[in-house]
Amino acid sequence: MLNLSKKILMTTILTLGMASYSYADIVLDDFDYTPQPDIDIVVNQGSPFDTTQRNNINGFGGDVVYELTYGGGAANTDSSTVTFSPGQMALSNDATMLSTLLITYSEIFAPGNATIDFSSFNGFYYNLVSSDLGFSIVVTIGSGGGTNTSTFSRVSSAVSNLPGEFTRTNVLFSSFVAGLGGGADFTAVDYVSMSLTSDLEAVDLVFQELGVTNVPEPTSLAIFGLGLMGLAFSARKKV
Repeated sequence: MLNLSKKILMTTILTLGMASYSYADIVLDDFDYTPQPDIDIVVNQGSPFDTTQRNNINGFGGDVVYELTYGGGAANTDSSTVTFSPGQMALSNDATMLSTLLITYSEIFAPGNATIDFSSFNGFYYNLVSSDLGFSIVVTIGSGGGTNTSTFSRVSSAVSNLPGEFTRTNVLFSSFVAGLGGGADFTAVDYVSMSLTSDLEAVDLVFQELGVTNVPEPTSLAIFGLGLMGLAFSARKKV
């Protein structure tokens, strides 16, 4: 049988491990539409804006609007394009192109259900299959019909994965900055948006999934784990 110190050490290892991979997700969009719709959108110098809307895109009946805006480019022969394949969304910019893609989710859980309570979650996540360096990513959570907002922004790093793999990014709600109206009311969220702006020409990215999550904060688990480790060493000294 294991003695007390060994049991505590094993518990410590499991606890510290939880800090890196324990998630509870609500998927807003996995881009796995059935049947797969033909909703590709394209912009260029001669056609600077394109949009499409899809309804009931997740298991909760949520709606999404994609808005692609031309940001610069040398010729009409170059374009920026959003394409969809089962389980993925790709934003591609030709050699001279810059663009911004705004994705907005509303009626998140069901048609006619204007708001949803996010207070039982602590963060937003997104999965990237690949990304070039040079995208600004801004996530906005809104309430009160857009009169109250909280935002998070970052510049993407280069991401590359093997087929079937992805890189996950978790953003704790505590990292969001209060915007309009002193910040969003996370107990009554009425929309979530993500803006993808290409800061460099000819950059591409591929998304696999995004949503809200509840992940244990590493600091709290690490402190608890270190406490258990201290108990283990104390127990060993007494043996």
